[in-house]
Amino acid sequence: MTDREVEAVRRQARGLTLRVGRRMRGMAPGVHSTGVRGQGLDFVGHRDYQPGDDFRTIDWNVAARQDRPAVKVFEHGFAASLMIVVDGSASMHVDDDAKWRRACEIAGLLGCLAAQESDRLGAIAVTADVEAVLPLGAGPDRGELLMRWLQGFRPSARSTDLARGLATARRLMRRAPGLIVVISDFLAPGWGEALRQTSRRFTVAAVRVVSPIEMELPAVGLVPLRDAEDDRVSWVDTGDAGVRTAYARRAAVRAREIRGRVNRSGAIPIDVRTSRAMVPQLRAICTRRRH
Repeated sequence: MTDREVEAVRRQARGLTLRVGRRMRGMAPGVHSTGVRGQGLDFVGHRDYQPGDDFRTIDWNVAARQDRPAVKVFEHGFAASLMIVVDGSASMHVDDDAKWRRACEIAGLLGCLAAQESDRLGAIAVTADVEAVLPLGAGPDRGELLMRWLQGFRPSARSTDLARGLATARRLMRRAPGLIVVISDFLAPGWGEALRQTSRRFTVAAVRVVSPIEMELPAVGLVPLRDAEDDRVSWVDTGDAGVRTAYARRAAVRAREIRGRVNRSGAIPIDVRTSRAMVPQLRAICTRRRH
């Protein structure tokens, strides 16, 4: 990512917030509400005293001003963790790297949201094996650090084994509450069971990055199509309407199969087109901040 792209992602993160994952007991203090009222760390206001309230929660200064007892209301919070698993294989670098750039933008946006909400943030880059790990950590510059980290990533293998990346994510997250986001095209086999195992313990979002060329062929005559991961080349006559229709049908079937496998795993399926605005497509895990 260039400096301009990094700054563009940071601007998009402003005004957004991250929808985090499961809430668990024994959480560290943080900014995400558990919805549990009572004695806690985050003061959220006052309300009138009601029979049965703990006398220790009465704010006597407010009670004196209002001439009636008022109690302090607290809200428990927790620090969430966000782990991003990014597919760096060859199929993510087709179409002039459009899919890889979009994957980096998605990771960067989510990283910025985690950083501004004081979440712990980590990332894994995976191809045939786990090639790089950014350990979980927190800090206001963590999102930008993630984007710079991805900027310097250079894959050493062409194929994908997302199961390895997911196993590493589970190990690093342990039992921390939060969210695991997998950013991939999900074209390689063997990830369904690993995604299901991960979804049993964590909230998981499967973000499928799709390039327009993967959904339909333009009519540009006889062209070579190369399989990005096994490097095989097939010549296709894109001027033939029947060929284009069959290609689009196969792409639609593949998309349904991937979404079905994600749904059956218990993860959240999200499709992101490289040709469309990013933020509206991520509304399942991002939302506008309440003012």
